[in-house]
Amino acid sequence: MKNTIFYYTGTGNSLHAAKRSAEALGGAELVHMGRRCNSGYKAINIGVVGFVFPVYAWGPPIAVEKFLKNLDIPKPHYTFTILTHGGWPGDTLSMWDDMLSSKGFCHDAGWALRAVENYVPLYNPPAPHKQSEINTLLDARLNEVCTQIRNREKQPITGSFLGKFARYVIHPLWAMQAARSDRNWRVSEKCTGCGICAKVCPVGNITMIEATRPRWNHTCEQCMACFHWCPEKAITWGKKGAAYHHYHHPAITATDLFPDNRT
Repeated sequence: MKNTIFYYTGTGNSLHAAKRSAEALGGAELVHMGRRCNSGYKAINIGVVGFVFPVYAWGPPIAVEKFLKNLDIPKPHYTFTILTHGGWPGDTLSMWDDMLSSKGFCHDAGWALRAVENYVPLYNPPAPHKQSEINTLLDARLNEVCTQIRNREKQPITGSFLGKFARYVIHPLWAMQAARSDRNWRVSEKCTGCGICAKVCPVGNITMIEATRPRWNHTCEQCMACFHWCPEKAITWGKKGAAYHHYHHPAITATDLFPDNRT
């Protein structure tokens, strides 16, 4: 039986957590959900399955929801979820629990782990020293979670009244505008045409115009990968970002996110 971790990542927090959970299982195939969200994924021999992804507007990324709808695997022996979030995770675990139940999966355990906030439209990300502090705490929590995964422990999934408001009102409103919100992205004269932004985009929303400048194609997930991975800091969200802190998980490199390095 093959253990599989399905993950989605923009700045690397969730990929780091996916790698750590794969180690806890003694090995697992890592499958990126972003560019498989429409084509789906099919397997016959499945052991333990994990889902690892960030919280976007108090719910799963749009691509993750699409991926689950197109997922074709038998009922796993043990299913867990790890969420990474910068602020409040809302009712995302409960929402995901319902989605898994609709596929006939038993959701055995779920954890929401605080990571570095990187959502540029609302916040200037933390300063580098604060990023380091948050990542130290994240690794400590991952150690605990990995022990629980290794022991196949079960964790109850619960919701809240405020979380339900975020789930049924705010998240759907965000999802309605997310794709075309990429009209807010700007690129300055500092752009060298390196194409890293296009390669790290988890849903392939960016193409390079004549191999010199990026163009966003209105399937944006607001993952902020293009902003944070730009080596020249040439990308901004409207007027926001020029003087903002940038962030990606220190254990992850840009090439880890390139399509050729994803399964």
